[in-house]
Amino acid sequence: MGELHHDEHLLEQARAEIWKSWRRTCAENADHPRAKELFNPDRLPAFHDPFAGGGSLPLEAQRLGLEAYASDLNPVAVLINKAMIEIPPRFAGRPPVNPEARREKTLIARQWRGAQGLA
Repeated sequence: MGELHHDEHLLEQARAEIWKSWRRTCAENADHPRAKELFNPDRLPAFHDPFAGGGSLPLEAQRLGLEAYASDLNPVAVLINKAMIEIPPRFAGRPPVNPEARREKTLIARQWRGAQGLA
């Protein structure tokens, strides 16, 4: 599994399957009274995990393109979720924030994907 989560081609295939499944669901529910609100084929639904624990499911949902929300009664789990799914997207695609790394011009000039610069 370690290498699979970095396989961008595989992630793109999964994202395409999610969109395909969602659009099929929207079509099947076109006659629902609130179809325009609940089943918009151009916008994926958000992922909600009310018992998220360490946040692995919301994190994977987010990596696959879903808006992810997590909650838990355990304050430690809440802190872990903030660190994994709430804070990193704020820095997505940006170079390192570390002052030492910022002085290294080759690091700043390169392309940063996801939270690589934050990590």
